[in-house]
Amino acid sequence: NRLGDLSLFESTMHNLENHIAVLLETGADPFLMSGVGQSPFSLAALRPEQKETFLAWQTRRVTGGTGSVIGKCVKLHGLKNAQLNGKRGQCESMDVTTGRYAVRLE
Repeated sequence: NRLGDLSLFESTMHNLENHIAVLLETGADPFLMSGVGQSPFSLAALRPEQKETFLAWQTRRVTGGTGSVIGKCVKLHGLKNAQLNGKRGQCESMDVTTGRYAVRLE
């Protein structure tokens, strides 16, 4: 849109459940901040029906569904602790309430 918000944020904002599900399953990032400084995930937390959609998607990822990174080697980036950026490790788990992964560094 004109504010720079992406499709997943717009779909969440307008309560378009089918769009949300498709966007999540095709790789949209629910933690990407919108032009107003809010993520689709944080917006969905305010709406029970959307919260369930996002949590179900995260559960599928954690348990090995579409796009799961659990058990895979990853390279860290975008962290506040810049000295960890670029390090590699194995993704061990994900906290579905925060969207953060636990990674065992090499």
